[in-house]
Amino acid sequence: LEGRLTYDRHETPAARFAGDIAVDDLVVHDSGEDQDVLRMASLRLETVAVAAEPLSLSIERIRLGEPYLRFAIAQDGSSNVARMRVAPAAGEEAAATPVTQTAPPEIRIGEITVENGSAWFEDLSLRPAFATAVQQLQGGIKGFTTAASGTTAVRLEGQTGPQAPVNVGGHL
Repeated sequence: LEGRLTYDRHETPAARFAGDIAVDDLVVHDSGEDQDVLRMASLRLETVAVAAEPLSLSIERIRLGEPYLRFAIAQDGSSNVARMRVAPAAGEEAAATPVTQTAPPEIRIGEITVENGSAWFEDLSLRPAFATAVQQLQGGIKGFTTAASGTTAVRLEGQTGPQAPVNVGGHL
């Protein structure tokens, strides 16, 4: 983490962060299944700007170095990712919080790059069951924004075997 955090408590309290964030050897492990769900050799968030009031997030570039994702759907239709959520403690109820109308946060990510990624997907709820792996995933996403006028471009390329290319591309 390298950056500057500022807090101004005058009139409307405001907190801001500007800088870069880096994580090496990230692992999200499902201890119930004893399998990694997500891992990454490196995660870099470059030129990050976060403001609390009004809520906004801007990231110039996110670099995913050797990311791996395992997404599995069980026979009952539940996913390994959904099963990892932390449930409230027994007898604990969510506190009633008044709902206030606020503008949605402004989010902008200039570019997300994937370098040598891989993924495993399986769906055991299908008959017959389906599973596939993707390796050598390269590419990324450009221009993600919550602004109504924004357009996001997607381009990812990889392999599902020695002779089966995978290409994902388009605009959102």
